[in-house]
Amino acid sequence: VGRRPALRSLLSLFRAASAVVGIHGAGLGNILFCQAGTHLVELAVPQPHSHYFAHMAAALDLEYWFVPLGNRNAHLQRNVRVPEKELLGVVGEIRNEWSLPR
Repeated sequence: VGRRPALRSLLSLFRAASAVVGIHGAGLGNILFCQAGTHLVELAVPQPHSHYFAHMAAALDLEYWFVPLGNRNAHLQRNVRVPEKELLGVVGEIRNEWSLPR
């Protein structure tokens, strides 16, 4: 079992993040510590009732991005197939917004 970061370290990481990319699940609750304007890219399940983090991001003034996973409950699988083209497209849009060199 890997070592988990201390709460203070975790808070600092999310507070300093310009972007957070994560799969739908409880771990994304840490966006609560992000600064307004931080980009959140959620690898999300397609069920219409599962937009919790979109609502949370809106309430926290975060920039929300949605990359749909193909299967229902895909976030519960041991191995998840991420739609690479869609994810890279979102990352590219974020980079363009930041005006970063490619």
